[in-house]
Amino acid sequence: MRDEIWVFIEYQDGEMIENCKEILYEAHRLARIKGKTVHALVMGKKVKEVYEDIKRYGVVTIYSVEHSLLATYTTDAYVAALESVLTMYRPLLLFMPSTTNCRDLAPRLAARMKTGVVTDCVKFTWGSDDVLLMTKFIYNRKAHCTFDSHTGRTQLATVLPKVFPPALPKQCEEEVPVYNVPIRLNSSDIRTQVLGVIEAEASSVDLSEASMIVAGGRGAKSKEGFMLIHELAYALGASVGASRVATDEGWVPFERQIGQTGKVVAPKLYIACGISGAIHHTMGIKDSGTIIAINYDKSAAIFGLSDIGLVGDMHEVIPLLIQKIQKYKEEQKTVAQQREVAEIR
Repeated sequence: MRDEIWVFIEYQDGEMIENCKEILYEAHRLARIKGKTVHALVMGKKVKEVYEDIKRYGVVTIYSVEHSLLATYTTDAYVAALESVLTMYRPLLLFMPSTTNCRDLAPRLAARMKTGVVTDCVKFTWGSDDVLLMTKFIYNRKAHCTFDSHTGRTQLATVLPKVFPPALPKQCEEEVPVYNVPIRLNSSDIRTQVLGVIEAEASSVDLSEASMIVAGGRGAKSKEGFMLIHELAYALGASVGASRVATDEGWVPFERQIGQTGKVVAPKLYIACGISGAIHHTMGIKDSGTIIAINYDKSAAIFGLSDIGLVGDMHEVIPLLIQKIQKYKEEQKTVAQQREVAEIR
């Protein structure tokens, strides 16, 4: 089925993650150029709950793989299941989100299938003979490189989030068929066992997936001063980010760095605390929803990019913000309790 473009669907609470919607947008664009079709591949233990959401995004077919051993992600189970399905149907392309699971899954699957994989792609174009050209950043985003594949097998690619706009849901006019793909999985082939899942604190969530980020810079002054950033993030349920100065000083790990030499983010809310707004940092936040800046220097460049600016020392402003947030939470809690009492009565 060399005319099929497949999108591997990851989902939460019966809905696709945002990265998959973005991939579907690009998959449809590529399909229109070459007259190909877009299909979804969903795997898990209870996958039926996500069918209705997938159908709204213009796929021709849903390939469904359901098995008890796929309830929780393990490399062995998912690689074996995907290898079986792709060998059976041989689609031209399989796009995957750049999530923690797929970053682990994609290269292992490619090795098993002896095919190509390009991770964290940011651009796709068609070459000759239905060869897809895949572009990704290299050298800490200082350059980019374009790859192609001539293996003749299904090409794999993971796609960075926030690069493409999300596909828009539409009313499904025709019934989308669901193919239940049979696979064989044995528990003896699974070398790892998941004993439990510990939810990560919001402050430690991958920055590329965070909906709210509180970031600190030189204005924190020290590792101890940076703890205010953590406290504000905890109060908001946000993830913690940092400028290059903060990571160079060792106040936070490098994976928390945002900017041209760090991570590019696009949260709904970004709060920059004690960050001047140098271009190498703002390049990484320009696609954020609402940007709030806190800086004692009223001429700081960060205010030119922010939607709301607070002129003041972050060490004085942040404790006041935390107090306001805590007060608001207590008020909301009281309202909720009163509503519950009223419903009982």
